[in-house]
Amino acid sequence: MGCDIHAWVEKRGADGKWALVFPHKDDVGWNKWRNERPTAADDGPRDAWRRADWDIDRNYNTFAILANVRNGRGFAGLKTGDGFEPILADVANYQRGWPVDCSPELLAEEGYIEHSPSWLTLAELNAYNWTGQVAKECGVVNKSVYLERREKQIKGAPDSWCGWVSGGNIKVAKETDPASELADATHVQITWTRTYADAAFSFYHHHLPNLNRVAEREGVTPENLRLVFYFDS
Repeated sequence: MGCDIHAWVEKRGADGKWALVFPHKDDVGWNKWRNERPTAADDGPRDAWRRADWDIDRNYNTFAILANVRNGRGFAGLKTGDGFEPILADVANYQRGWPVDCSPELLAEEGYIEHSPSWLTLAELNAYNWTGQVAKECGVVNKSVYLERREKQIKGAPDSWCGWVSGGNIKVAKETDPASELADATHVQITWTRTYADAAFSFYHHHLPNLNRVAEREGVTPENLRLVFYFDS
């Protein structure tokens, strides 16, 4: 079963209280289905937080870095690599839980949380060592892709891959297997390395710069803007 993130952005005012920040249409986190809600509440107080939901892409590497979710494991628990060092290295299970000082709308949302609630300030996201840490990942590719990578000595991530593949005529070998095993294989499980920034590509290259623009727009410092989130499935 797949896993998704549900995320909101809050800003802290001069009074020390946190308030929801609604995404603008030019924000990376804006999504027509999520954010264009009718102004008349369909289901009471939950309507506001629904329209304030920020669309963060499904990327299990990002989930692992943010909160140790699906860390080194993908769909159906398949191994995707050696995992990542989450941002909150000094917190139990790398998650803070739902903030007790959150906005009223998110406080009302607490009863609907599925699992792994946490929050991170923009300052913490900015300070994390995205480009200086390297992750080891793995996946299964067609044998022709493996042979091309071997011939050209390609070390980075392939253009596409899957966690596993099976079927009557399919045989998967590991790139470290003997030549005889590789000769009979139709697919090969390979490994590669890349920086955390590239492993969590969309979040680092798109969402994080956008959150910094949001802080400037809202007139708050990175310490006073935070991402609050939980996960489902």
